[in-house]
Amino acid sequence: LQEYYQYINDASKCQAIASRLQRAVQEIVNICLKEPGRFKALTTIKTPEEYLISHSVNVTILSVMLGLRLKLSKNAIGDLGMAALFHDIGRTLLPRTVLNKVGAFVEADIVEMRKAPYHSVNLMLGNIRINESHLARLIVAFEYNLGHNKYPEISWSRKPHLFSRIVAIADVFDATTTERPWRPAYLPDEALKI
Repeated sequence: LQEYYQYINDASKCQAIASRLQRAVQEIVNICLKEPGRFKALTTIKTPEEYLISHSVNVTILSVMLGLRLKLSKNAIGDLGMAALFHDIGRTLLPRTVLNKVGAFVEADIVEMRKAPYHSVNLMLGNIRINESHLARLIVAFEYNLGHNKYPEISWSRKPHLFSRIVAIADVFDATTTERPWRPAYLPDEALKI
């Protein structure tokens, strides 16, 4: 994932890296199908220096496990895993001063954060050939903040895609159980209440 972010503006390299990531996600799905609890402990590994990467991997694992609990098909869980892995890719284009800010956000910070879903979709549209799996990634990257953060602002009132709702749950759980510069990590039972 770090390599993908490094070559974010090189569509051909991103395509090759995305293929490798797809195989890795499918391997996670295969292992979770055989041994559902095997990866759960991995989501407790937090690296503040590489928050975006560890967060994306944790959200992927949590989303795959939720997909298993919902008895989604193996292909659907693979698509869900890839959508979860790329859900925050637009944040790579946000200023580090906003991403790593200690303290309350001011209005300008909020404006920047709300650009992330648009950045995600634009980056993915520039780096992929569209198929059903890719559409799921685009939808999740755009929608997963609709329920809890209320952005991006949209003019239609439909329920977000199932994958978007799954990733939103996994995203909030991982984010709240990770120490951030402005607050300590919540315990898992506290995060579940949230």
